This record gives sequence, C-alpha cells and structure tokens, in this order.
Amino acid sequence: MNRGNRLLLFIAIGAGLLFAVLAFIALQSGGSSNSTVSPGTAKVVVAAQDIPVGTEIAQGMLKTIDVPQSLLVKDAFSDSGPVVGQKARVGILAGEQVATSKIGVASKTEGLNQVLPSGKRAVALSVAEVTAVGGNLLPGNKVDVVAAFKIKGVQGLPDGAHIERTQTVLQNVEVLSIAQNAQEAVPTSDTAAKDAAVQSETSGLPPADAKKKPDAGTVTLALDQNQAQQLVSAQQVAERVWLTLRPFGESDTPDVAPYDVVVFD
Repeated sequence: MNRGNRLLLFIAIGAGLLFAVLAFIALQSGGSSNSTVSPGTAKVVVAAQDIPVGTEIAQGMLKTIDVPQSLLVKDAFSDSGPVVGQKARVGILAGEQVATSKIGVASKTEGLNQVLPSGKRAVALSVAEVTAVGGNLLPGNKVDVVAAFKIKGVQGLPDGAHIERTQTVLQNVEVLSIAQNAQEAVPTSDTAAKDAAVQSETSGLPPADAKKKPDAGTVTLALDQNQAQQLVSAQQVAERVWLTLRPFGESDTPDVAPYDVVVFD
C-alpha cells in the first residue's frame, strides 16, 4: 500500500473513532437528561393494616414507603412519630397514606364522641336543681348516683305500709355535660392540653366559659355499658334519682348498704 492510501486509511479510522466517542457521549448525555426529568419520590407514612375509625394508632399499624411525588397526598406525614398516639378520625385502609385530615381532633365542636374514653357511653339523666347538687355541678365533676325506690307488698309489713329504699346505684362517674354545657375535646397533638386533662382527672377539658346551670334539665355521664343499663333501669323504676358530688381526687367505691324506711300510706 502506498503512502497516500495509508494516509486515507488512518484518516478513516480516526474519523470512525471520533464518531464512536461522540455517539457514546451523546448516549450518556441523553440518559442523564432522562433521569433529570423523571419524577422524584418522597417518603410517606401509610397504614400497615386497616385502622378503624376511633382507633388509637400504634407504631405497628404504620410503615413508611417511597412514592412518586405525583402520587403524594396533600398534608401526608413523612414521619410516623407525630401519628403514633393519635386517633383515626375516619377509617384508614391498609396501604392508604396518612394525612392530617384523617387523625386527631379537628376542632372542639365535634361533640361528646370525641371526649368519651374508649369503652364508655354518654348517658343522660333527667335532673332538677334539688337532685343535681343544687345546680352546682360542672362538667368534669365526679359524682355518685343515688336512687329512691318505693317497694310495696313486702311480707311482714302491716296493711297500708311500704318500704322507701334509698340505694347507691353508681359511684365515681364523670359528668360530661350539664345540659349542653359540655367538656371539650383535647387534640391529641396538644401536649399541654392533654397534661391539663390528666391533672384535672377528666376525659376532656371543661369549657372556658363553664358556668353553673341550676335550671338544667339533664346531666350527661360517662358510663361503661353495664353502668348505662343500671342508670336507665333506675330512671325507669325509681321514684327519683339523685346525684351526690365527690371531693376532687376521691376515687374509692366502698360498699354502701341500702337504707330502708317503713312508710304508712
């Protein structure tokens, strides 16, 4: 091969190598560009299981995953810390992102169902000023329930006589509301408010404008289901049902014997 042909061959090889290098750089640049425009991901807290409404959320009910930014729910949590200990305001399905709107108490006007402890029921009792501690009760007070019964047809009593029995029906139960003057829900994220409720031994917080209501016709109590049945029964059967106010901090429930009086009609 003469010198001219060898020169052309070298030029061709050099051009080929240059083309290969340029093509490689172009491909690398294209790949980098694609990775730049592809959507990013974000960490988000999701339910690891179905969480029914009203459930207090534990750490094991949650997990953190990565999702595309385009699928991120507004106000979703990226850390499970603030979620643990909150209550589900709505049912949350397994895999569903946990957002601020789905947990805790949104406001203080959502009703007594946000104040009631788990397992309790709110039950109203018909009262008058004289049976409700002279109208001096306030939401958050602890009371005993005392009923007065008329028992007729007791063997051994003279004709025309009956027993008036006074009996303590329930002890150490919490007053949720006096008429519509009710305790207020405590947002579970409000540590200071939670501490205040614990210190006051109440399920919620007394309303800021709490006032005595001697003319109130109802008092609503927080009872378990057995206590609820006892109170309803007492209201149906008793001549009258009274509330007695407990001192702050007293929680003992001693046995109290019924008190009977023979009455002649």
